[in-house]
Amino acid sequence: MGNLPALLEGVAGFGRVERAFVESGLPVSLIDFPDQMIPMKSMIDLFENAGAAAGDRCFGLRVGLQMGHEAYGILSAYASQAPTLRNALIRLKVALSLHQPDGRSSISKVQKGWLWGYFKPQCTDVTGRHHADHILPCFISLVRQYLGQNWTPRKVGVPYADDGGQSELQDELACDWFFSRRAVFVELQDAELSAWRLDARPVTPVNLITSCEIFASVGRHERLTLADRVERLVQLLSMENRADLETVAKMAELSPRSLQRHLHEHGTSFREIVMRAQMRRAASLAAETTMTMTEIAFHLGYRDPGNFTRAFKNFHGRSPSSYRNPPTRSA
Repeated sequence: MGNLPALLEGVAGFGRVERAFVESGLPVSLIDFPDQMIPMKSMIDLFENAGAAAGDRCFGLRVGLQMGHEAYGILSAYASQAPTLRNALIRLKVALSLHQPDGRSSISKVQKGWLWGYFKPQCTDVTGRHHADHILPCFISLVRQYLGQNWTPRKVGVPYADDGGQSELQDELACDWFFSRRAVFVELQDAELSAWRLDARPVTPVNLITSCEIFASVGRHERLTLADRVERLVQLLSMENRADLETVAKMAELSPRSLQRHLHEHGTSFREIVMRAQMRRAASLAAETTMTMTEIAFHLGYRDPGNFTRAFKNFHGRSPSSYRNPPTRSA
């Protein structure tokens, strides 16, 4: 929800903030837990109730302008670490389908370029004007990582009918607005999709996010085995070098001994799971980054790159270099 509560409080007072949450069926205490997942229907309702309370046609757009793409956490981080804008949008499309099964991101060809769109879930009868508007600045924020901070789309689209507020919206976001579209979208040109990430600073292994972390961050699923859940925890905690038995057991709500016993009953061990998580991350690093095999080996804790290569071959049946297919600037 970004800074929605603070923005609404600034223009209407905290009492209207409380009312907006209650009308949306949400506890006001969520304000103190901005990373808490809430149902999409409640999120859309919250944006509309807050916009109405603020009496501001551009309220949702203003929330988005103060959020940026970083507000979407691991999803946007995974996308924005891609080498080109095209790669970033493909990554986001895959990641979003895992985290939000009823919503989807799309990249479609049109006569004069491409439309990058977001189809919101059909979970509420509410038009969702403010919620749709807040997505656009977040889209633009991600694109600017590749095209520069002055970039603005020529055209944007929203999935609701024109309510007479077009001039107000254009004052905040200076581009052509199109209404009653199937999705929230921004227009991109062919050359723009091929743009490389502008930030010259290398992404360090500590904050590097691959598809392994995206799959692991989806959360628990009723069909996952204990071993699957533990592997996901190991994958996420490895990003902070905290994937030790005690920490994983605590997050799995078990004692270390109980966790080891349950894993043994499932025909595996904590050590085997750590190895499996390491080898899967190694494959992702080889396929999705330009790190050398030696850098990957050291990152995963191997002192001897040769030992890493042998372990990789034993697990995957092929060498780590065979996974390498990074894009090149000449491609």
